[in-house]
Amino acid sequence: MSNNSPTYSTNHEYVEVYSRNRHAVESDRSMFRESKPGFSEVMKLVESVRGNYPASPEIQVALRDLYQQHQLQHIEEARAQGQSKKDAIKSDPWKGFTLIERRV
Repeated sequence: MSNNSPTYSTNHEYVEVYSRNRHAVESDRSMFRESKPGFSEVMKLVESVRGNYPASPEIQVALRDLYQQHQLQHIEEARAQGQSKKDAIKSDPWKGFTLIERRV
């Protein structure tokens, strides 16, 4: 059996960090983390429906609508900058979201 999976990487990157105030760095858990593109938009959607306790299909529809709205906007902006639709879809920073099928 081969371990040559295209989705598995053996590369690593290391960052050495110095601080005058170790406690300040350790207490700010987001200091060295970047959210994936689209994360804040999804979390806003989750917060907006949290108190209503919607059924899963309602949440799926809301997420699908959010992704579709983003994709249409991204393609429109990319096309305005001269990209083809195919290239715009490839360059979509949200393309890693695979929870719900997106169609344009």
